Amino acid sequence: GSAFVFQDLDPDGWTVLDKLAPTEPEDEDVFGEDVSIDGGLMIVGNYAGNTYGFESGQATIFRLDGFVWVEDVELAPVGLESGDQFGVTVSVSGDYALVGAPNDDDAALNAGAAYVFHRGTGGWSLLDKLVPPDANDHEGFGYRVSLSFPYAVIGAMNNDEPLENAGAAYVFRYDGAEWFLVAELDSP
Repeated sequence: GSAFVFQDLDPDGWTVLDKLAPTEPEDEDVFGEDVSIDGGLMIVGNYAGNTYGFESGQATIFRLDGFVWVEDVELAPVGLESGDQFGVTVSVSGDYALVGAPNDDDAALNAGAAYVFHRGTGGWSLLDKLVPPDANDHEGFGYRVSLSFPYAVIGAMNNDEPLENAGAAYVFRYDGAEWFLVAELDSP
């Protein structure tokens, strides 16, 4: 896979500015399945990356250096396991990145998780790992994520409340020390 960066060069319209690809591509990677951009930062997901086993996943952050996008860091936190699919969805906002892993097993079998990263003076580091507060098997928490710091919204496509597999979205807020749940939004 790859990710194309376009720029609006008015009045000529949109032009391809760059084409981004993984540094070390592997067969059956899905680099570019999901992307997010905020100013001079971009994150690209690759849930089929095999850093810690088959489809453990990874995500790559690029930064704009002048007019060229350069790789800043590849994210694949220690503890990922085969099938977690870290990077199926990604979001970046300011110096923060959010990456979903809908098959993470730490809270319950395939309950899912979302990882929050922060860019400080020493580079990117894992800030927190969010799991559903009412985790159940196969919920898919982290199947979709969106970040507008200090808020994060994380979807759980197979949440069973109020009906089986109806889905839910969890809204978290960072208070400067920790992420706390603001709301669980269920299908009406």
